[in-house]
Amino acid sequence: MFSLNIMTPSILLLDCSSGLTEKLKRQGFEVASGSIGFCSRIRHLPCQVYEKDIIIYNPSSFASNKDGYIAIGEIQDIAPEYSLTHLQNHILRGATFVTFVNHVAKDVGKQNEAYNWIPFMPEIKFTKDHQPIAIRIDTDYDHDFLAPIISQSNLKIPVLQKIYPPEPNRRVYPKDVVPLFFNLNYEILGVFIKRGEGSLIILPECQSNEEIINIFLHRVIPQMYKLETQINLIDKFSSPEEITTQKEIKKIEDNIKELDEALGAAKEGFTSARLNKIQTIKKDETATLILNYYDLATQQDEKSGDTILNYRDQRGDVVK
Repeated sequence: MFSLNIMTPSILLLDCSSGLTEKLKRQGFEVASGSIGFCSRIRHLPCQVYEKDIIIYNPSSFASNKDGYIAIGEIQDIAPEYSLTHLQNHILRGATFVTFVNHVAKDVGKQNEAYNWIPFMPEIKFTKDHQPIAIRIDTDYDHDFLAPIISQSNLKIPVLQKIYPPEPNRRVYPKDVVPLFFNLNYEILGVFIKRGEGSLIILPECQSNEEIINIFLHRVIPQMYKLETQINLIDKFSSPEEITTQKEIKKIEDNIKELDEALGAAKEGFTSARLNKIQTIKKDETATLILNYYDLATQQDEKSGDTILNYRDQRGDVVK
């Protein structure tokens, strides 16, 4: 049986930015990063996949040469001692695999090639959907822990890929295959697949995949693995560093509140000043007369322009 490290679930980032890696390390996560090689032409796994609790794959492109997209054989494996062959069993034992179906190639075969090394990965086909739909997740829903990352407002529009996951096993409860995003033709754009003790979470490309990864690690994983109830005792104690940081946060929040109040007052003052200006002008007969003359002159200019255009049309001139 797979056992997640309760205190700090370990993470393997594949083809994610170095900036995200450093950010998560600063936040206290145990993170390693590497590349499958489709983006960089170099496969570099920093460790065995079964040594990490959560694996996240976020490719940005498919490398090419003068003849087109590279072949798998052109990818150089600089760490062959670390193998992907263990990944399927690792997921079945309880690991979580998260991937974003980014538009990495114009050729659908190459698009699939960048993802079909992932165990249980559905087939990908191209689409172009401007109105994706996120599944509604209520509080009593069996997979409500996914709610923080399920919102169509997060998606990059249009969505350019759809997927074809297997049908749910009717003998399994909760459902082992749960669509997360649809198009208006009820084709699936994102899905949660439960396999053994682990799971595969497949999401459409988002406006910021890295932001969704951050939300996933901070808000989904604690609920998914019940970490919040397991670390309550630790939360009762605050370290000196936590106390200092909390004070800084409180100070910044107070400043933001004061600025918001000042901004609101300034906007209210501006609106009031504008209304006073309008009322003052309306009470002044001379100003009102000038405004009326101005409106009349503007209307006459527009009519004169229309007359000139009509005259040119009658002569057969080209009107630009």
